[in-house]
Parts: sequence; structure tokens; C-alpha cells
Amino acid sequence: MAQTNQLLLEGPDDIGVIYHLLDHYHISVAERDKPGELGKITLVNGEGVERILQSLPVRLKSQDEDTPVKRLGIIIDTDLDLAKRWQSIKDILRRVGYTNVPENPSPAGTVIVEEDRIVFGIWLMPDNQLAGELEHFVRFLIKADDKLWNHAVDSVEQIPDLDRLFAYSDTIKAHMHTWLAWQKEPGKPMGQAIKKKFLDANTPHAIQLVDWIRRLFPVE
Repeated sequence: MAQTNQLLLEGPDDIGVIYHLLDHYHISVAERDKPGELGKITLVNGEGVERILQSLPVRLKSQDEDTPVKRLGIIIDTDLDLAKRWQSIKDILRRVGYTNVPENPSPAGTVIVEEDRIVFGIWLMPDNQLAGELEHFVRFLIKADDKLWNHAVDSVEQIPDLDRLFAYSDTIKAHMHTWLAWQKEPGKPMGQAIKKKFLDANTPHAIQLVDWIRRLFPVE
């Protein structure tokens, strides 16, 4: 069933980070067993960026008489090519009839409002300007005076090439999870690290993402 305010995320890690950011700022999120609660945001596991993009044409056209989708947002990684990811989104939006699609994503997060269409928002990780993924965004939440991050990066980089079992593209994940393993409560997921205040939810990047969510979903 379609929900009133849906925010599609790539997976559980993304949901955890966004949930705890919104909780920090006292923004209402629908309970898991009550999706589509009026006045609240429903966080949806889109099961990866490709599935999210594949589902958009149906989601952007669908209407349910009881709980119509009024506002829909996606937060997805750009991985290695922001321009290519944005072009894919533009192509989808134009195919389903949106006409007010900007040529480039807004650095503050894109929100598209058109008459008789679902309000649609796009946030490209990490900051709508750089190519990257969730962990690059979370890196922005590490406190400026943190003394462990550089040690974590150095430790990972010192692993001999032949002993590295992770792909080069996953290096930021190795850095981040090494850093998380060295906190007061080792190995907490990224979302829990926000709750525990190992990560700072008041950094400019966090505030900018929350501000985009508030623009897209004007809820309390």
C-alpha cells in the first residue's frame, strides 16, 4: 500500500543513520508496524540503488485512495559517478512526465514540486556534489578534534596489497568500520554511533541533510 510520506533508502545502515539523525532533531518517523502514519515519515528499505531506481516509475505514478503518496524522497549513493547517477534520475522523471527537472542536483538537496504530481526529493550521497556513498557522509559527522580517525586510516592503508581482502572501492567502509571498532563501545553500527554521540549530528553536513528532509516533508 502506498504511504503518505515515504523516504526510500538503500538498506539497513542507511535507515539507521537517517532514523537517528531525525530522532536527534525530534522529527517524527512512523513506527515499523504503523507505516504511513499521517504527519510522519516512513523510512523504506529500497533494497539497493538499482531497485530504488527501477521502482520509481511505478512509485511516482501510483495513487491509493486511502493513503496516497503525497511526498516521496530518495537518498542514494552516487558511488564513482555523480553525473551519471543524476542523468539516470532525470531520464526517469522526464519519462513519467515531470517537466521541472533541474539540469544539475541542488547542493542543498533537490525538491521538485509540480502541480498534480507527487512532490519528489533527491539526496545524492554524500553531499550532492561529490561522488561517494553513505560512509563518506558519515565521515563528515566525525568531530573535528577526533584523534582516532587518522590512526584508523593509517592502519588500513598499511595493510599490504596482497593481504587486502576488500575491493578498492570499499576502502571508505574499511576506514569507517575500523574507526567504529575503536570507540568506547566498539563496533556499534553507524546509526547507533549517532545516538551514542560518537558521531556529531550537529555538523554542517548533518544539518544540511536534515534541512532538506524538512523541506521535503514539512512534518513535526
